[in-house]
Amino acid sequence: MKKLSNFFFALMILGVIPVALAFFDIGRSFYNDYRWWFTGILWTGIIGNWITERKIRKQQTA
Repeated sequence: MKKLSNFFFALMILGVIPVALAFFDIGRSFYNDYRWWFTGILWTGIIGNWITERKIRKQQTA
């Protein structure tokens, strides 16, 4: 479960870097072409990390 959590955390990092750079107007044209891919990766990482962390906490209390 920890490897899966690390995978989703890596997806969050890969998704947030382009969003943050585009916010500062660095590579915005590239970001605009692939914005749905970047935001999709970001949200997949956020939701996946939330689910795996919740399962880990549930296993520790059981």
